[in-house]
Amino acid sequence: MRGHPILRLVILICFLSIAGIPVFLLTRKCPEPVSSALNAEPSPKKMTPYDITLTASPPAHLTVSAIGQKALESSPAADSLSATFTMDSVKPEDLVVKARFASSQKNTALRVEVRVAGKTLTDATLWGGETIEDVVSIPAP
Repeated sequence: MRGHPILRLVILICFLSIAGIPVFLLTRKCPEPVSSALNAEPSPKKMTPYDITLTASPPAHLTVSAIGQKALESSPAADSLSATFTMDSVKPEDLVVKARFASSQKNTALRVEVRVAGKTLTDATLWGGETIEDVVSIPAP
C-alpha cells in the first residue's frame, strides 16, 4: 500500500466530485419557463355536425348515443337509423351503439358509418348474436 490513507481519501473524494458534476447537471430539476399557453385563452370549440347511420341485418331495435347528448332510438324493429350529432371537431366524442335483434340468429351484423360534410370518417361492421353493443371511436376530421 503506497501513500498515506488520508491523501488517498482526499484524491478519491475529488475524483468522485468531478465525476458527479455532469450527473448532477443532467438530473437536476430546472425551473420551467413560463409558457405563453398558460396566459392564452382556451381556443373555442369548433362544433361540427356528424351524420351517423346504423344499418342492421336483420331488422333490430337500434340505439345510438354520444356523451352529453340525447340517445336516439329506432322504432321497435328497423333496418337502419340515421342521426346527426353536433360535436367538437378537434376531439369528437365516442359513440355508443346498440342493436337488439328481433330474431334470434347466430350471425347478425351492425354497420356503423360516420360522415362529416360528405366525407366518411368511420365505417365499421360489428358482428354478434341476439344483441350487439359497442363503443365506436370517431377520428378528428
